[in-house]
Amino acid sequence: MPEMYFHVRWPDGLRQRCYSPSTVIEDYFVPGGQYALQEFVERSRTALGIAGERVKEKFGADGSTR
Repeated sequence: MPEMYFHVRWPDGLRQRCYSPSTVIEDYFVPGGQYALQEFVERSRTALGIAGERVKEKFGADGSTR
């Protein structure tokens, strides 16, 4: 399963490296895009929720391979 890291720049200028266990994050964010905090939270929850479900489908709830 492809995974990816992406960077978030917070309003205070801090830059943070984040992880997604799936490339689905690319469907919800545009490189260099700016989002209001609430929109960012909603998009993040949706994308990372989908990514988590994909991992569960492939590896099971306990993370072991089937």
